[in-house]
Amino acid sequence: MSDDHPQEPPAPWHPPRIEKTPLRPAPTEVYSWKDYNPSARVVYIRSASLADVELAKLNPPEGPLGFDLEWKPTFVRGAGENPAALVQISNHDTILLLQITAMRGGKRQC
Repeated sequence: MSDDHPQEPPAPWHPPRIEKTPLRPAPTEVYSWKDYNPSARVVYIRSASLADVELAKLNPPEGPLGFDLEWKPTFVRGAGENPAALVQISNHDTILLLQITAMRGGKRQC
């Protein structure tokens, strides 16, 4: 190199920029129980006596039963799990929503 042209200082190094695209959710199919059976009965239950009556109507069930539990999550490390708040049970024509937190009384035996 000749000394007649001053050298420019090197540009500071920057890591390459990577464009991040948002992750796409997994493909899902939109489903509604109303599409499957628009005449299905939905029963919201807040008492143990009504739960007994409605659950007896499912016995013996015709076909498969669906089952789900909902509860308040625990965000404190080491704390125990909260009890179930809502139990959902369904068959081909009935959806039972049992709000366990609204049911009062002693322990029941099955």
